[in-house]
Order: sequence, then structure tokens, then C-alpha cells
Amino acid sequence: MYVYQKSSLLTSFSIFYYTKKLPSLLICKKYSKIYCRLLTLFFQSSIIALIEIFSKGKYHVYKIKTYLYRSSS
Repeated sequence: MYVYQKSSLLTSFSIFYYTKKLPSLLICKKYSKIYCRLLTLFFQSSIIALIEIFSKGKYHVYKIKTYLYRSSS
């Protein structure tokens, strides 16, 4: 499944993927094609959001799992 930065919500974020199979080890692959549910880490400046993306019919569905703010120091 490819995830594209077409949505205005996602346009300004860098995308890294890691699978749920290895929760203790973050295997990051930038813009990779993975045939399973993805946990996607979006980050820009001080905002980090963890978003789950999966296929539902012919649409890609995403839901925000959690988010936090990095300290600026």
C-alpha cells in the first residue's frame, strides 16, 4: 500500500513507517511499500503524531493514535 502526501493535512510532514510486528524495535522505512497495517510517525518542528493508516475498501483510512510535543531545547 502506498501512502501519498495528497491531503492538505499531510502535505508538510515527513513520513516514516514502521510495522506493528516489531513494537520494541522501530524499523523506519521512508516512503516504502508495506502490505500490512502501518503505524506512521509524522513529525514537524515540535509536533509528533502517531497515525495508523489502513485500507478500508478502496479508500485509505487514518486515525490518530497519540500525539506529543518535543521540547525545543
